[in-house]
Amino acid sequence: TDKAIGNYQLTNAAIVGIRFWAHTRDTDGPHFTGYEGSSGISMYSRNPADARQVRNILIEDCVFRAYRNNVLTGSVGDGAAPITRFVIRRSIISGNYSTDGHAQGLYHTGAGQPVQPSILLQENLFDHNGWRTQQRGNMDQAEGQATMFNHNTYFSYGKGVIFQRNLFLRASSMGNKWTGDSDDAGRALVMDNNLYLEGEIGIGIGGNSTGAARFQDVVIRDNVMTDIGRARP
Repeated sequence: TDKAIGNYQLTNAAIVGIRFWAHTRDTDGPHFTGYEGSSGISMYSRNPADARQVRNILIEDCVFRAYRNNVLTGSVGDGAAPITRFVIRRSIISGNYSTDGHAQGLYHTGAGQPVQPSILLQENLFDHNGWRTQQRGNMDQAEGQATMFNHNTYFSYGKGVIFQRNLFLRASSMGNKWTGDSDDAGRALVMDNNLYLEGEIGIGIGGNSTGAARFQDVVIRDNVMTDIGRARP
């Protein structure tokens, strides 16, 4: 029921070739005992004066299965420095769900540096995140039902983010959700050569409030979207 990786000061580290499995909440496995659980990845950056920043991280060839969320947070609201040079590649994130809150394959909020990529997702599989079972009505979350708030990835206030050659499959709602509610949110975003299958929407990019366009320097290139809406999560 605990986190796979919970560290608020991880720097200059590589995590390679490890399978993280929340087996006691995976209803597809033989060890299920209940819905209680935590995030797989949980990293929160610190104030700029603190040397212990989350930066220079590689997660490669890992599996994160059946957690509630994976969370990267920095530099929004609390003045923390951004998470920078954070890479997840050739890994599997699947089966995340929650019975009493929102759930994402990977959630990030925090402004990076647009001239120097802050987060790279490359050649990963994000599958069936944000839900365990189909929605039965009124956005109910019981038993891990799909809702419109849950996605394979949910990034707000992103800067300098690259998604390249990933598979975003069977999301509760969106393959990628991007949002930002300020004039400085959403800069230098690249979605290149990814595959989107099922879910409700392949890519959703905008804000959660009305106003002028907030996104700049966005590239959406050479992606494939197929069977969107077929499974009706």
